Amino acid sequence: MATSEGIPSSIDIEFLELNDNPYYMSDGTNPYAVNYTEGVDAQNHAVCCDLTTDNPNSLFTANGNIKTVANENLSNLLVSGAMANFVLWDGFDFTASADFIATKATYYRTIEAGTPDVLCLPFAITGGTNGTFYEPKNISGSTLNLKEVKKPEAGKAYLYRGTTDVIALTGSGNVKAGNYASITAPQGSYVLNDNKLKKVSGSTTVDVFRSYFQLKSDASSLSLNFDTTVDDGVWQRPQLATSAFAAGQECYLYNVAAQRFYTEGNSYGTQASVGEEGLKCKFVQSGEVYKLTNYSKAKNAWRTLFVTTNGAMFVDAESATECWWKVVDNGNGTFKLMMAAPNKTYNQENYPGAMMGLDLFEGEHRTNLAALLMDAEEPGKGLYLTDWTVATPDAYNQYLTDMATYKAALQLKELIEEAMAAGMEVAEEDAVYNNTASTLAEIQAAIASVTAKLLEDDLAGASRENPIDVTDKFITNPRYENNNNEGWKGNVQPGIDANNYLQNAEFFNTNFDTYQDLQGLPDGTYRLSLQGFYRAGLEGPAYEAKQSGNETLNAELYVTTNSKTTTTKMQSIFTGAPTSKLGVDGEINLGQWWVPNTMSAAAVYFSKDYYKENSIEVQVTNGQLRIGLRKSTTIRRDWVMIDNWKLEYLGK
Repeated sequence: MATSEGIPSSIDIEFLELNDNPYYMSDGTNPYAVNYTEGVDAQNHAVCCDLTTDNPNSLFTANGNIKTVANENLSNLLVSGAMANFVLWDGFDFTASADFIATKATYYRTIEAGTPDVLCLPFAITGGTNGTFYEPKNISGSTLNLKEVKKPEAGKAYLYRGTTDVIALTGSGNVKAGNYASITAPQGSYVLNDNKLKKVSGSTTVDVFRSYFQLKSDASSLSLNFDTTVDDGVWQRPQLATSAFAAGQECYLYNVAAQRFYTEGNSYGTQASVGEEGLKCKFVQSGEVYKLTNYSKAKNAWRTLFVTTNGAMFVDAESATECWWKVVDNGNGTFKLMMAAPNKTYNQENYPGAMMGLDLFEGEHRTNLAALLMDAEEPGKGLYLTDWTVATPDAYNQYLTDMATYKAALQLKELIEEAMAAGMEVAEEDAVYNNTASTLAEIQAAIASVTAKLLEDDLAGASRENPIDVTDKFITNPRYENNNNEGWKGNVQPGIDANNYLQNAEFFNTNFDTYQDLQGLPDGTYRLSLQGFYRAGLEGPAYEAKQSGNETLNAELYVTTNSKTTTTKMQSIFTGAPTSKLGVDGEINLGQWWVPNTMSAAAVYFSKDYYKENSIEVQVTNGQLRIGLRKSTTIRRDWVMIDNWKLEYLGK
């Protein structure tokens, strides 16, 4: 890196990116750059300097925002663990010594349509793909069967095949630390070559942001089977038994392409969304149009879906006018829901062709529904999911049971493979997996058996001084890494910012109970912990309550086993908060404390290890444990932020 001499040290610049333009830091008083040779104090004025480096993927840090003389925000600028615009170019190494949060991330690389390629990036890809990600499923002879990955994670390798040419892939959220560089693939591994995976027998270099695959096969090359409908011959994903549309009957509304149900969540806990579980619905007819009523779990009452600003929808109207839909039969057992008069604003005259559905254009992880989706404006094939169908309550409940059994079977298979790789005897458990008539209880018992064998040696030396982390053995989705609520149940699901891939969750201005029922835990003492905080109302009143000693902590972490529940209050947003700012967008100053005021700011605070004082211990003797978080009293605009559930075994 080459820089001009005499740069004032108060700027605290560590690394800089490739650019021939001068940069300056402004205090907001003087909107112009001045040359550092003029001897201007950088604390009170701007400073200008010429900065260059050979690697455009280099990071640099500063104690505040930096802009170019063109008044554009500088990319790859790290400020207190957060970055507004993270940019990577193919062909250049990238190194980060610690994780950080990126509001926007872009990777520039050209991938031709239809040509498979391998990607391994430090951030989770959420946009710009126009294709599908895959990972290995199983091997049949000399063919590698692949399975589709809908939510690729940071730091993992995937095969990718696009439907159109791609020049850039985008994402956001947590960026994984590490050294991303060209490497030599180990002998016996497989690398992509001429649309096949070929076994490495000599010295083979894998370029940066790509990877090799370690596979159990003797084949010198493996053809790639992208047909994800191929099954392993044992368990197949259950199919929902659907019914014909009928007004006046209780049903569950199902988005066909998303394979999820109409429900509530996201903003305020009542925004129209899709999820693994749904809301009971009933279409009320008036002439040729219908309004959609639903039983809101958040409100414990039947309410009406309504459309509001920019086509956002909420499920909790007690009386509404913008709530009418036309049901358009697709002729194949599915239908579309199109906005209609008597809506005064959101109707076909004002918004021709507008339909209700899921918009994936800004990211595949979105769950909030939209009302203004139009075929004429769809930016790409398969981005607007607008086909719906319905299922009876009996069919819905059977589907949930079947899905729970199916997911448990897949979990059992992974555990069996892990145990077999360790040389353990699991023939009885394998027989349970291979019997598709096995019940959920039988599969759960087999899971408990294999888990106990895998953990036996590790747990033997556990104590409070030497706790054993068993989070990933028992808790599904403990860190919200895929930006969804998979695995979590309850009357209200937390809001998830899937667009920015923040990997945390919030409850705002609502009561709730979110939980998981864990099975197969070895007997002993456990410690459950959760990173997060409770703010008792709007920021101003919350601070006043804290100062006056009248702060009420309404959210509580809880565990239940053997019909006994133990609780502890979630810590205050002020407890342990820093007394100086971190320098991230979305934090605010309240008295002597600096605290987060947005989900993105909270993500940075969590990454800095704030708000980790929520924990509870419990004795388990029956292998079962419910873990959860709940709140039954609401202070206007109160706020709960959470992330990083953790379960530790402390011994018997």
